[in-house]
Amino acid sequence: MDLLLDDMPLSSSDTVSVLVNSLGATPLEELYIVYRKAAEILKSKNVSIYKPFVGRYATSMEMAGFSISLFRVNDTFKKYLDHPVWTPFVREGM
Repeated sequence: MDLLLDDMPLSSSDTVSVLVNSLGATPLEELYIVYRKAAEILKSKNVSIYKPFVGRYATSMEMAGFSISLFRVNDTFKKYLDHPVWTPFVREGM
């Protein structure tokens, strides 16, 4: 998170969507532990989280580990995140 926040400084008025992605072998339970810690760090900076994604979205042949992505959102992007999708990686709202 330090590297991500150094690369994308956030202020207390910012809202982000968080993606915690398994690389394949990392179980969902562990991904939620990672998300909880990321959320704690963001909360300590008064950054709001909108629509987190935790799961296997883009994997690499049962590779151990995970990735974290942060996406700064505004009202326009929130509408896009709420839109129903049906793709190989994300299926929501259908």
